[in-house]
Amino acid sequence: MKFRSVILSAVVGSLIGFLGARMAGERLQDASAGDAGRGGERRAGASGTLVPSPGSGRSGENRGLDKRRSFAALVRDAAVIVERDQPCRDVERMDAAQLKSAILESLPRPGVSVSLMDREAGVRVLTAAARELYKREGETSLEWAAAEAPAEQRAAVLSELLEVAAKDSPDLVKAWTDRYRAEFGDEWAKRFSLPAVMGAVERGAYELLRVRELLSTSVLPGESVSYPEDFDFHLLVTRSPPVWNLYAPVTYWAGLDKEAAWKGVKQVMDSQKGSGVTFVGCAYRGVLAMEGNEKAAEWIAGKLGEVPAEHRQRAIQSLGSYPPIGPDASAALVRAIPDTADRVFFASGQFAPGKGSNLAVLQALDSPQLQTEALAAAATKHARFAGASSSGDEMRALYTSTMEQLRLDPQSRDKVMAVLAGSRTP
Repeated sequence: MKFRSVILSAVVGSLIGFLGARMAGERLQDASAGDAGRGGERRAGASGTLVPSPGSGRSGENRGLDKRRSFAALVRDAAVIVERDQPCRDVERMDAAQLKSAILESLPRPGVSVSLMDREAGVRVLTAAARELYKREGETSLEWAAAEAPAEQRAAVLSELLEVAAKDSPDLVKAWTDRYRAEFGDEWAKRFSLPAVMGAVERGAYELLRVRELLSTSVLPGESVSYPEDFDFHLLVTRSPPVWNLYAPVTYWAGLDKEAAWKGVKQVMDSQKGSGVTFVGCAYRGVLAMEGNEKAAEWIAGKLGEVPAEHRQRAIQSLGSYPPIGPDASAALVRAIPDTADRVFFASGQFAPGKGSNLAVLQALDSPQLQTEALAAAATKHARFAGASSSGDEMRALYTSTMEQLRLDPQSRDKVMAVLAGSRTP
């Protein structure tokens, strides 16, 4: 990307510093490696382990591909990584006219090929300049983009500015996305929902509900978000449609206050018949994260009796579904669930190809009879995958190996394999 005069005068120095530091670091690394590696000897790598010397019989191209990726290398390159934030500081010294020029000149030009390095540098300048311009001028910056940005760049410029506005001004975002929805499309308008929702979280549950309704979105923050200490999870969970992505707030809530979270989950199940059942698994995961396998299993097992009978199997199934839990957690649940039929149902649901908890879950059942029942129940679901094919061979091998490890008697094994073959149900 060829930056014009304003970029050259205002920010290219920092970009040259970034690119120069990176290339200089690579040259120094290659030179040092070549000196140490002459003669084909082996040398100690950055992590202290022995690695082949880049100078021993390798071409220059191969040396470039053979760079070490170790913690020590990251520490060595830390200064270069920090340098990438330099444009964010440099734009603070620009006036408004320079910021606007920087935004326009940082965008890719149609038909112009640019390197990945230049593209990344341009994106950082664009983002930093848009953030600074909106901070200074607010909606006036949007009016500038609408009036002066070239038609082929207008959507991109508005997008950068609206990304910044979304956090604190969702109503402004709503007005501007409605204004350009017909021209740029629904997908363009929807891209600002997540930053708007993330900003609303900081202002509380009521504002989060309002913003989601304002933007007609079901988007919610993911697992990595932190909530304010006074966030009203009860309001959010009980006033929201029980969409799947409520799992993250429910899990977070249960980690903070498991009994309050359970009351909220129970209220949703009672007031919206058939809904919110999967929140049982979310609540369990929050407790699991804070208290460990045994205590979490004991706690949720004591709550299953409060789940309506017609929904109990779905609730039990949610304990081990997405995101999956480990073998120790699964086995603890099998031991803790009080009803035998429920224990067998959960164990059968956890048995599947690729699950590391297969054996541990079955071993947690008390007897070969229950293990056979669980395997037979699982086989009814897997029978359609057990035909004459490579995947069918793998499925049958899984059942055979598992039953051998459990030391089930021949009669029990025959029963399970018959179900897997589709000849009868358990």
